[in-house]
Amino acid sequence: MSTSEANTAFTRATSNVFSIPPGHRQRAIVSSAPQRSWRDGVNAQMTALIRLEVGWDGYFANPVTLENATFAFRMMEACCPDNAPEPHIAPGPNGDLQLEWHTTNVKIELHVREPNDVLAWHADAATGPNGTELSLTTDFTEVEKWILSLVRSGGAAATAAA
Repeated sequence: MSTSEANTAFTRATSNVFSIPPGHRQRAIVSSAPQRSWRDGVNAQMTALIRLEVGWDGYFANPVTLENATFAFRMMEACCPDNAPEPHIAPGPNGDLQLEWHTTNVKIELHVREPNDVLAWHADAATGPNGTELSLTTDFTEVEKWILSLVRSGGAAATAAA
């Protein structure tokens, strides 16, 4: 799947491109969505992960693929409100990545294996320690509910990686 296909997996647009009349030096202007508190930190983490060298783990692990990083970022744009806590992002050995939010009461893990292939896990008081696991492609409504619950429970101030 190309990056552009990964970007179209969600219905919420995060940027608009406006055409400029002929004769102007610039051909387009990109207008970003409202700033989110987590955006800069996530962008920095993703950038570092796609720049990893092959063998970053001491063996033969690949860096996070641009497609997976783009898909994960777009997934967050669709699921995370402005005040959501920044997740910890961990690379996997096959170009995959995992987004994690862990607080005392709530745990959320999203394993982006490739665009449109996400293993999601959530645990809180209602689910018990074993939590709930879902295999997701393009509908992240449940993840959005989990993250909103995390924010409402005060998790924005207490989020830490496990």
